[in-house]
Amino acid sequence: SRDERKAYKDIANQDVRDYKFVDIESDLTGLFVNDEKKEVVIATRGILPTFDRKDTLQTIPMMRDFLFEKQKPESFGEQFKRDRKMLDEVYRKVKVNYPDYKVVATGHSRGGQGTIYLGRKHDLEYHAFSPVGNRADYIDSVPVLGGNIYYHTKDPVSFHFHKRKAKTIEQHYELFNTRIYPHSTKDF
Repeated sequence: SRDERKAYKDIANQDVRDYKFVDIESDLTGLFVNDEKKEVVIATRGILPTFDRKDTLQTIPMMRDFLFEKQKPESFGEQFKRDRKMLDEVYRKVKVNYPDYKVVATGHSRGGQGTIYLGRKHDLEYHAFSPVGNRADYIDSVPVLGGNIYYHTKDPVSFHFHKRKAKTIEQHYELFNTRIYPHSTKDF
């Protein structure tokens, strides 16, 4: 059932190359399935505060925990806790519907943090783009070998990941651009 986010739109064709988009009626997360490779990609978007009230309300706890949280690595407010449960449910359904498929997680910004959560919890290959993090990110959440974190050198949202570069088994890809606000997927 749809998670009642305002940004949900039924778009005709969202396939990407050999990956067929599977609409799970969520505007937060979608699936891309490649039957030939036997691979499913769980893709999670970042927040859209101007479109979605739940995302607007998420902005304040996310900023608070980005700046001050030192004990709980995935603490970004009550809505993020609900979204993590939804991601766990999506993962469970993927494992039921595609039992022999490799599962890969990907996401941007807060969706990147959800991607890291899924990847670390279920030991998945993941690709997190400009993920939000906090000071506690490596305390209770164990990095996995298949983790890939991409961000720009001056991206304020991924600030805490810059400091962990080369101090974890996850791969950090630090890119440079000249944008005033480099929190974008345009350069990836």
